[in-house]
Amino acid sequence: MAARTINNALTLKLSNQKLKALQPELYSARSWQKFLRENGYRLSAPNEDADHWKSYVEENLRQGDGGAAAVVSASPLLIAAYSGELDCVALLRFSDQFAAKYDLKTGSRLLAINIHLEWNFFLPEDLKPGPRQTGKYRNFAPLIAEFLTDDAEVVKQKKAEITDALWRRAEALGREYLKQNGEKARDGRPLLCHLPAKEAAKAPAKTRRR
Repeated sequence: MAARTINNALTLKLSNQKLKALQPELYSARSWQKFLRENGYRLSAPNEDADHWKSYVEENLRQGDGGAAAVVSASPLLIAAYSGELDCVALLRFSDQFAAKYDLKTGSRLLAINIHLEWNFFLPEDLKPGPRQTGKYRNFAPLIAEFLTDDAEVVKQKKAEITDALWRRAEALGREYLKQNGEKARDGRPLLCHLPAKEAAKAPAKTRRR
C-alpha cells in the first residue's frame, strides 16, 4: 500500500480565523508570552515571535503530506491521524467545542496534513510503527485540515484521493490505541501535536464544573 495518496499540487490556504480558534495564543501578546513560558522549551525555535509560528503552520499546511484521520471519540474529542510513512496513528485531543462546531461524531472522516520528522528524532512512546512503514521517519506532526482552512473544495478533493482501506485502517488503529492506552492523547494544537501523548489535565475538585 502506498504511503502517500494525496496530490500535493492541490494546496491549502491557512485561515487565520480558524487558527486563532485552535491556537489563540498566537494572536495575543500576553497569551503568547505565557505559552512560551510553559512550552517554549518544547519548540525547536522558542525565541521566535508569534508571526514566525503562524508562517510555520501556514507552510506546513501547504506542504505536508495528506492522510486519513478518523474521530474515535466525540466526547472527549479524540481524533486518530494516520501516517502512511510510519503506518500508525497519533491520537489527538481537541476541545469538545470543535465536535459541535464541525458536527463531528464517532467515525467522522477528516483530512490530516502530516509533517514527518527525520529518523534521528526520538521515537515517541505513543507511536507504534506498523509493518508497512517506510523506515524514513520516527515521528510526525498531524494538522487537521478542516480546523485550519476554509478551502473546503480542496479538502474534499484531497479526501477523495484517500482509499477506503486507509480510512478503515486509521479508525481501526485508533480504536486499538484506545483499548491499550485509554484517552491518553497528544495536544492537537499545531505547535504541540508533535509531542508524545499525555494524560488529560483534570480540574481540581473544588473548581471542577458540574
